[in-house]
Amino acid sequence: MSAVPYAVPALGTGVLCLSGYVWYVPAALDLRAGRDRPVSRLLTAAACLAGWGTAALFAVALVTPLRLVGAAVLAAAGATVTVVLLAAAWLYRRREKRETRRAWRELRKRGREFRVDRTAYRKP
Repeated sequence: MSAVPYAVPALGTGVLCLSGYVWYVPAALDLRAGRDRPVSRLLTAAACLAGWGTAALFAVALVTPLRLVGAAVLAAAGATVTVVLLAAAWLYRRREKRETRRAWRELRKRGREFRVDRTAYRKP
């Protein structure tokens, strides 16, 4: 079977991928920032790039002599990687939120112990 019947879906997927720059360009910038970002945000950015990259590869696979089954396997593998990265990002985000809550709780507790007497600064 020729690749012509899949040219229209490939074109549509390609246009969709081009319009998705509002998601994958900031994700690429997050990954480029590296250690300046939390791990959960880096994993989310990697998942975003994996998802959009899979869609772009799927569009290319539709117009190559690769059979539709091969393109579907490629899409399934990319979707699996994306979902795994998103799950890891979710778990890291939960851990980061828990650590932040614990740190704020500790700061509030220490703040009560070291109250400043502000009455000394009042005018008589």
